[in-house]
Amino acid sequence: MDLTDEINELRNIAQHIAAKLELFILDGKIPPGTRLIQTEIAKQFGVSRLPVRDAFAMLIKHELAVALPRKGIVVRLIHRKEVSDLFELRRLVETAAIRKSLPLLTNADIAQARSLISAQTSVDPATGFAGLLAADERFHRLLWSRNDNEEIDLVLSRIWKRLKLVRAQARGLPTWQTVSAAHHEQIVAAIERKDLDEAIQLVEAGINRSEQELTKLIGQMSQKSS
Repeated sequence: MDLTDEINELRNIAQHIAAKLELFILDGKIPPGTRLIQTEIAKQFGVSRLPVRDAFAMLIKHELAVALPRKGIVVRLIHRKEVSDLFELRRLVETAAIRKSLPLLTNADIAQARSLISAQTSVDPATGFAGLLAADERFHRLLWSRNDNEEIDLVLSRIWKRLKLVRAQARGLPTWQTVSAAHHEQIVAAIERKDLDEAIQLVEAGINRSEQELTKLIGQMSQKSS
């Protein structure tokens, strides 16, 4: 094996470890504030410390972990002010992008939206909550996909990346899956009727509901940990 092959193998191993750790974090098996110890995780995966170090760098890039002085790598904590700020920004940018995008959605886009709703309803949240979050995110990305502004896309991608750990707390809401899917159906129905104002109102109502529910859950988590 030459040097290039070794580097590619290490990169693949690091990506595998990062993906597994991300699933554990989003499924609640590794809660916010948990210190990620390089030697322990290397032992668990049966690898050297080098790909684990690279996997940690990927988690930091994905906004799921942070490097703290004297603590090392820690799963990012969730703060209520941060949640409020991110949802305020999401409400402003996402609704504007969707308002611009909706008139340009094609029949193929609508069909894909319905396919994503089906995917969302078919996931077992007990075993695949990360997949449920991914289907939900793809649905919203589809709504703003025709806004034709790369800078807005970058901002929204960063917002959703920062909110991934926050949104994962929705696993504590037993009805989140069915309520979210039903809400998405209402949005698609409004788009099909060409009632774009109602579609935008539904999108904003969904953002507001998510903020309220998740803020309440995070407050309860803070009380339990204090």
